[in-house]
Amino acid sequence: MSPMWIVIIVVAVVGVLAMVLGARKAKSYTASSNDIPKLIERLKAGTDDPRFAALIFGPGQSDEKPEYEEAVNLQYSVENGVVGFDWVLTAERNIADKDEIIRIARQMGLDLREQVMNDVKYLRVESPKAAELGMKVMRDFYKVDPNLKVGLVVEGFEWEEEGTN
Repeated sequence: MSPMWIVIIVVAVVGVLAMVLGARKAKSYTASSNDIPKLIERLKAGTDDPRFAALIFGPGQSDEKPEYEEAVNLQYSVENGVVGFDWVLTAERNIADKDEIIRIARQMGLDLREQVMNDVKYLRVESPKAAELGMKVMRDFYKVDPNLKVGLVVEGFEWEEEGTN
């Protein structure tokens, strides 16, 4: 798959995320799986609606292999005042890996619920283990280095990247 298609896919995924959550001004940054607990704290502290953080990456992505063919998006959002882990079922890779994500969650004692918003299906769990689930999915299942900065799209709060003021 050419880099042009990768850009088109990522833009489409971000567009769907914005549609699902009614976002109008999502901003792009970078973050690592190590940043997930901080992202969740920022989501909890925010007051804007909607609020979400979507990490966009590729399986096996690394500093040596910064491009990827199949975008995966892992999201945290606030629904009814509660932060949860969302597995949005729009990207082909997310759909293909749905059963494995459910299996990983169940091994952690979590039950993902299938939900629909604006005709988009997604799996959701609200739990104190939500950060651990996302980190486990990125690190163990997709083999993304925990320090690697990947794409991050946020709505409803500002994200300060390391090394910026």
